[in-house]
Amino acid sequence: MPRVLALRHALVCVLFGLAGCTRGCDVLGTPAEPCDDDGDCDAPETCYRGYCASPGYVSFARACQAAPGCREQGKCGALRVRSFLGADNSLECAAVDEADCRAAQRCATHGTCSLSDGWCVAASDEECAASQRCPTHEECSAEHGACVRRWPECPPFSPPPGAPNWYHPSTDAVVDLRTVGGPWQPGALDAGVIACEVRLAQAGRSRVRLGGRCQDGPRVRSAEPATFLLSGVRLAPGDELAVVVQAFDDRSSAATDSFVKAKYAGASPFAGGAGDEALVCHVVAREAALALVADALAQADSELAAVQAFRPRNFGTPPLAEARGAIAEAALWLGWADAEVRARLQRMVAIEQAWNGHLVAWLTELRKEATSPDGTARADKLSIQVTGRVCGAELAARRGDARPTEASTCGLELTVTNRGKKPQQFTTEYFPQMEWLAVIGGVAQRGDVEVVGGERSVELPARGSAAFVLTGRDRDLPPVASDAGDFSLLRGRITASEWITLRAEPSSAAGTKAAK
Repeated sequence: MPRVLALRHALVCVLFGLAGCTRGCDVLGTPAEPCDDDGDCDAPETCYRGYCASPGYVSFARACQAAPGCREQGKCGALRVRSFLGADNSLECAAVDEADCRAAQRCATHGTCSLSDGWCVAASDEECAASQRCPTHEECSAEHGACVRRWPECPPFSPPPGAPNWYHPSTDAVVDLRTVGGPWQPGALDAGVIACEVRLAQAGRSRVRLGGRCQDGPRVRSAEPATFLLSGVRLAPGDELAVVVQAFDDRSSAATDSFVKAKYAGASPFAGGAGDEALVCHVVAREAALALVADALAQADSELAAVQAFRPRNFGTPPLAEARGAIAEAALWLGWADAEVRARLQRMVAIEQAWNGHLVAWLTELRKEATSPDGTARADKLSIQVTGRVCGAELAARRGDARPTEASTCGLELTVTNRGKKPQQFTTEYFPQMEWLAVIGGVAQRGDVEVVGGERSVELPARGSAAFVLTGRDRDLPPVASDAGDFSLLRGRITASEWITLRAEPSSAAGTKAAK
């Protein structure tokens, strides 16, 4: 059967709902009688689309032609729908002619210009590329009967210029666009700050794309405005900023997701979209930003002054979290390279250096009070002494696990002696609660303790001893001090009630068990 006749035969069967047909099945049965005008059919005014139909069918089909679904989606004909069990046998408005699909609004807007089983669908990339949503929503490829957006994987935004390593960027921000300044002509930007408000029809966590780079955007509630900031970005006339909520990272469609983009022409503000999918962005001038961050800069100054006056009483880092938060808030609007931000970062570095100086002085005094390498620390009925270092292959053999051991690193050997007249049980459970304290290259450092070979319990006979090797949990110890001013201390609780501080270097009588 020629292809044209086959299509005409299938159309007749779909139109008039022959027995056994449901949407999506192959249609078999006797075709309806063709007609040229109403006089060719048994009933008046029942010649419809070239075939004789029942009066009820023609009335329903003409109602479909007059309904919005015909104009919008191409559902201009009647389709008889039957359930597989035959319980339902009803008419439904559907697409029955490809000409109706091509005349429908969604052909122009969404690329659904082809007929398939009672629906108007996007059958090719060409139909999608010709649609209005291709340039506006980037839905330019056909997939499963719809036009979809291909959002290729893209690298994250570069860190803002001058940002410290402790900074973790975030786009979430509460922004009142009325406070970010009026219209102006910023032109090309090397490290600009952009404040935006977006509305999207779908709710969820959004993604932002600019200049071939992507990052997480604000969480969006359906049709409600959400705001965000982009700091330290490159922006040139002609660049597009896009925001999307989509189920998949690499593709998106109009049926499930929401998308909007705006093109920058060198002027601020710039906008794109409309209604439930709209985006407006302002390039924030420095004068406007300074007014917005005055409180954050004042808070940073107050926090820095408080930390500067504080003196550490034990090992730790300076309490700069609040100051960092305030500086980061200011940098979101001004950029990390701004003079106001840089001045406070430099002040923070000076405080950290002074803090390290206080810690070095404290550890130096603690070393004076610590048990010397030739001495013995006492705790209850125990004595503890540094008796050597175990390095390289010997350390690896004692460790006996997969952790790599460098030939130039060591563990500290401690000998624990029972000074009592009765056997005593000694457990290593307190060793991991101790800490290494060190000054290396003029920098105060702290590390956790690991027992080589694992924790265990040992029975010490009267006057008996046992040796244990301790090293760092994250890294082993150096074999010797690399600088004359370097030193290490082992400090912490050795029993339930006793603390010790040992200088972590072998005594003059002790040796080093080197790599074999």
